[in-house]
Amino acid sequence: MTNRVTAGTVSQRRWAPRKDLTGGVADRHDDTYEDWLRGHHAQFGTPFEVIDDLVRRATGSGVARSERIARGESNEVHAVTSSNGDEVIVRINHNDGAAACRRAEAVIGRARVSGIPVPDSLLIEEMEVDGRERGVCVQRRLKGTPLADSVKGIASDDVRSLVADAGELVARLHSLPAQHEPRSAWWQEVPDFAIERARAALGAGASLVDDALEALAAIVASHAPDEPTTVHSDFGPELLLVDGERITGIIDWDQATVSSPMADLANWDSYYDWEPHPTSALIAGYERVRSLPDGHLAIRTASALNTTIWGLEYYHRVNNPGAARWTGERLAHFIARAGAL
Repeated sequence: MTNRVTAGTVSQRRWAPRKDLTGGVADRHDDTYEDWLRGHHAQFGTPFEVIDDLVRRATGSGVARSERIARGESNEVHAVTSSNGDEVIVRINHNDGAAACRRAEAVIGRARVSGIPVPDSLLIEEMEVDGRERGVCVQRRLKGTPLADSVKGIASDDVRSLVADAGELVARLHSLPAQHEPRSAWWQEVPDFAIERARAALGAGASLVDDALEALAAIVASHAPDEPTTVHSDFGPELLLVDGERITGIIDWDQATVSSPMADLANWDSYYDWEPHPTSALIAGYERVRSLPDGHLAIRTASALNTTIWGLEYYHRVNNPGAARWTGERLAHFIARAGAL
């Protein structure tokens, strides 16, 4: 069924900027990033009556309470309580339509069988907004809050323990066999358009991209590709739900695909590798289930170089210079790490 609606406007929630947790390495969520994020989400605005219809068909009753979650960079998300008390999440993909929702659901189903806590989907369909197809997924809301929002209220040792448990879960995911060829991996060549946009994102520091490509090429030349597996592709504490001392869910599976298993660890390296949730804690849990490949530090470095180049491409494309500057700093870090291998 395709719904035809006209985009409206909704109120935006202001998320407080997260501060430096390490005394030295600040994350990308500063005031500049938060300003960009609010503007980014302001362009999305599915009318209430459409959200109400989706929830009604998914749960059997309409919206009693709804809160817009203007946080991620890809989807329009609403946290909804229905009139009969069901807690659901309405996710609207404005880029890839329902195909992305169905791809995610296929991986979610396999992850669930492996004992990974994931959301249940109640409704997946296409709808048309202003002449463009959008993918819609209504999921049951999992209990818990993102680990990234909880770290200040949890002892550092407990955060590390939760991160180790997350490592165990992602290792279970990586144990699932690949169902198709890799769509993207560290050993694959970065296309010219992405390189040019990454260079443009750094302006006067554009030569850093060339240094990164040289470092990446050296690792590709000296290390064979590792065995591709199912990966989350956006794995981090923002998408790990916790309740007390346990992980209650891993969410946002839209980018799940087949790639090097080190891609998920490299994503953590790229965006979260500092106290109180360093990659070393993630690896400690990972190795309870699955061994790391030989040369995993080099492979993770190559994957992180690839990830940050693509991150620069993206932040240039969506006009977020603040995040691009921060990503450039991370790129310099991985170039230095490659040089020390």
